[in-house]
Amino acid sequence: MHSTAFFLSNFYPSKVKYDGIEYLNSEAAFQAQKCSRKSDRLEFENLNPSEAKRLGRKVKIREDWEIVKLDIMKNIIREKFNQNFDITLKLIETGDNYLEEGNTWGDIIWGTVNGKGKNLLGKILMEIIEEIKEEFSKIDTIIEKLDSINIKGKNEVGEFKSFAEILNELAFKWNELEK
Repeated sequence: MHSTAFFLSNFYPSKVKYDGIEYLNSEAAFQAQKCSRKSDRLEFENLNPSEAKRLGRKVKIREDWEIVKLDIMKNIIREKFNQNFDITLKLIETGDNYLEEGNTWGDIIWGTVNGKGKNLLGKILMEIIEEIKEEFSKIDTIIEKLDSINIKGKNEVGEFKSFAEILNELAFKWNELEK
Protein backbone atom coordinates (compact mmCIF):
# COMPACT_ATOMS: atom_id res chain seq x y z
CA MET A 1 0.00 0.00 0.00
CA HIS A 2 1.30 3.42 -0.95
CA SER A 3 1.31 6.57 1.16
CA THR A 4 -0.81 9.60 0.30
CA ALA A 5 2.40 11.21 -1.02
CA PHE A 6 2.96 8.45 -3.62
CA PHE A 7 1.86 10.83 -6.40
CA LEU A 8 5.17 12.68 -5.85
CA SER A 9 7.17 9.58 -6.77
CA ASN A 10 8.53 8.87 -10.24
CA PHE A 11 7.00 5.41 -9.76
CA TYR A 12 3.48 6.89 -9.63
CA PRO A 13 1.43 5.72 -12.64
CA SER A 14 0.80 9.02 -14.42
CA LYS A 15 1.45 9.23 -18.13
CA VAL A 16 3.96 11.82 -19.25
CA LYS A 17 4.77 12.84 -22.80
CA TYR A 18 8.38 13.93 -23.16
CA ASP A 19 10.32 14.67 -26.32
CA GLY A 20 7.54 13.25 -28.48
CA ILE A 21 7.12 9.93 -26.63
CA GLU A 22 4.37 9.14 -24.11
CA TYR A 23 5.56 7.07 -21.15
CA LEU A 24 3.44 5.36 -18.50
CA ASN A 25 5.33 7.11 -15.69
CA SER A 26 8.07 9.68 -15.11
CA GLU A 27 10.62 7.01 -14.12
CA ALA A 28 10.36 5.45 -17.58
CA ALA A 29 10.64 8.89 -19.18
CA PHE A 30 13.77 9.66 -17.16
CA GLN A 31 15.49 6.33 -17.70
CA ALA A 32 14.80 6.56 -21.45
CA GLN A 33 16.69 9.82 -21.68
CA LYS A 34 19.91 7.98 -20.87
CA CYS A 35 19.78 6.77 -24.48
CA SER A 36 21.11 8.89 -27.31
CA ARG A 37 18.84 7.44 -30.00
CA LYS A 38 15.09 7.94 -30.07
CA SER A 39 14.65 4.35 -31.27
CA ASP A 40 16.25 3.18 -28.00
CA ARG A 41 14.08 5.53 -25.93
CA LEU A 42 10.97 4.00 -27.50
CA GLU A 43 11.75 0.75 -25.67
CA PHE A 44 10.74 2.51 -22.42
CA GLU A 45 7.34 3.85 -23.44
CA ASN A 46 5.25 0.94 -22.13
CA LEU A 47 7.37 -0.10 -19.15
CA ASN A 48 6.34 0.10 -15.53
CA PRO A 49 8.77 2.02 -13.29
CA SER A 50 10.65 -1.04 -12.03
CA GLU A 51 11.13 -2.42 -15.54
CA ALA A 52 12.29 1.00 -16.74
CA LYS A 53 14.81 1.32 -13.91
CA ARG A 54 16.21 -2.15 -14.67
CA LEU A 55 16.51 -1.40 -18.38
CA GLY A 56 18.06 1.97 -17.59
CA ARG A 57 20.90 0.17 -15.83
CA LYS A 58 21.65 -1.87 -18.97
CA VAL A 59 21.58 0.74 -21.75
CA LYS A 60 24.57 2.51 -23.26
CA ILE A 61 24.45 5.84 -21.45
CA ARG A 62 24.81 8.97 -23.54
CA GLU A 63 28.13 10.78 -23.12
CA ASP A 64 26.69 13.98 -21.65
CA TRP A 65 24.42 12.23 -19.12
CA GLU A 66 26.09 13.54 -15.97
CA ILE A 67 25.85 17.09 -17.33
CA VAL A 68 22.19 16.95 -18.47
CA LYS A 69 20.45 14.56 -16.09
CA LEU A 70 19.38 17.17 -13.51
CA ASP A 71 17.78 19.40 -16.15
CA ILE A 72 16.14 16.39 -17.77
CA MET A 73 14.66 15.31 -14.42
CA LYS A 74 13.34 18.86 -13.80
CA ASN A 75 11.75 18.96 -17.25
CA ILE A 76 10.14 15.53 -16.89
CA ILE A 77 8.74 16.31 -13.44
CA ARG A 78 7.47 19.66 -14.71
CA GLU A 79 5.73 17.88 -17.60
CA LYS A 80 4.30 15.25 -15.26
CA PHE A 81 2.46 17.96 -13.35
CA ASN A 82 1.65 20.11 -16.40
CA GLN A 83 -0.03 17.13 -18.07
CA ASN A 84 -1.85 15.66 -15.04
CA PHE A 85 -3.96 18.38 -13.41
CA ASP A 86 -5.38 16.04 -10.74
CA ILE A 87 -1.95 15.58 -9.19
CA THR A 88 -1.01 19.22 -9.80
CA LEU A 89 -3.74 20.14 -7.34
CA LYS A 90 -2.36 17.62 -4.84
CA LEU A 91 1.12 19.09 -5.31
CA ILE A 92 -0.15 22.59 -4.57
CA GLU A 93 -1.90 21.27 -1.46
CA THR A 94 1.52 20.33 -0.02
CA GLY A 95 1.89 24.09 0.49
CA ASP A 96 5.19 25.31 1.79
CA ASN A 97 6.08 21.98 3.38
CA TYR A 98 9.61 20.73 2.95
CA LEU A 99 9.46 17.76 0.57
CA GLU A 100 11.99 15.01 1.10
CA GLU A 101 12.42 11.87 -0.97
CA GLY A 102 13.24 9.63 1.98
CA ASN A 103 14.19 6.08 1.04
CA THR A 104 15.70 2.88 2.35
CA TRP A 105 17.44 1.75 -0.85
CA GLY A 106 20.45 4.05 -0.52
CA ASP A 107 19.63 6.87 -2.95
CA ILE A 108 21.36 9.91 -1.47
CA ILE A 109 21.41 11.86 -4.76
CA TRP A 110 17.71 12.16 -5.64
CA GLY A 111 16.60 11.52 -2.05
CA THR A 112 17.83 10.98 1.48
CA VAL A 113 18.59 8.03 3.72
CA ASN A 114 18.06 8.70 7.42
CA GLY A 115 17.95 12.43 6.64
CA LYS A 116 21.28 12.44 4.80
CA GLY A 117 21.52 13.15 1.09
CA LYS A 118 21.09 15.79 -1.61
CA ASN A 119 17.31 15.33 -1.95
CA LEU A 120 17.38 16.60 -5.55
CA LEU A 121 13.90 15.22 -6.31
CA GLY A 122 12.40 16.94 -3.29
CA LYS A 123 14.07 20.21 -4.28
CA ILE A 124 12.77 19.89 -7.85
CA LEU A 125 9.23 19.32 -6.57
CA MET A 126 9.42 22.40 -4.32
CA GLU A 127 10.76 24.45 -7.25
CA ILE A 128 7.87 23.30 -9.44
CA ILE A 129 5.38 24.25 -6.72
CA GLU A 130 6.78 27.79 -6.82
CA GLU A 131 6.50 27.86 -10.63
CA ILE A 132 2.86 26.73 -10.44
CA LYS A 133 2.06 29.35 -7.79
CA GLU A 134 3.58 32.00 -10.04
CA GLU A 135 1.45 30.84 -12.99
CA PHE A 136 -1.68 30.85 -10.81
CA SER A 137 -0.89 34.38 -9.64
CA LYS A 138 -0.68 35.46 -13.31
CA ILE A 139 -4.12 33.93 -13.87
CA ASP A 140 -5.47 35.81 -10.83
CA THR A 141 -4.03 39.05 -12.25
CA ILE A 142 -5.69 38.43 -15.62
CA ILE A 143 -9.01 37.71 -13.91
CA GLU A 144 -8.71 40.95 -11.90
CA LYS A 145 -8.01 42.90 -15.10
CA LEU A 146 -10.95 41.28 -16.87
CA ASP A 147 -13.16 42.06 -13.88
CA SER A 148 -12.00 45.70 -14.03
CA ILE A 149 -13.37 46.01 -17.59
CA ASN A 150 -16.52 44.21 -16.52
CA ILE A 151 -15.68 40.81 -18.00
CA LYS A 152 -15.90 38.24 -15.28
CA GLY A 153 -13.17 35.57 -15.34
CA LYS A 154 -15.41 33.26 -13.35
CA ASN A 155 -18.99 32.22 -13.92
CA GLU A 156 -21.89 32.52 -11.43
CA VAL A 157 -20.78 29.45 -9.45
CA GLY A 158 -17.16 30.55 -9.22
CA GLU A 159 -15.71 28.27 -11.90
CA PHE A 160 -13.14 29.66 -14.30
CA LYS A 161 -14.57 30.51 -17.70
CA SER A 162 -12.96 28.98 -20.73
CA PHE A 163 -10.59 31.07 -22.79
CA ALA A 164 -13.11 30.91 -25.66
CA GLU A 165 -15.89 32.31 -23.44
CA ILE A 166 -13.68 35.20 -22.39
CA LEU A 167 -12.63 35.90 -26.00
CA ASN A 168 -16.29 35.93 -27.05
CA GLU A 169 -17.10 38.47 -24.33
CA LEU A 170 -14.10 40.61 -25.35
CA ALA A 171 -15.21 40.50 -29.00
CA PHE A 172 -18.74 41.46 -28.00
CA LYS A 173 -17.47 44.40 -25.90
CA TRP A 174 -15.17 45.46 -28.74
CA ASN A 175 -18.09 45.41 -31.20
CA GLU A 176 -20.15 47.48 -28.75
CA LEU A 177 -17.36 50.09 -28.58
CA GLU A 178 -17.09 50.15 -32.38
CA LYS A 179 -20.81 51.11 -32.77
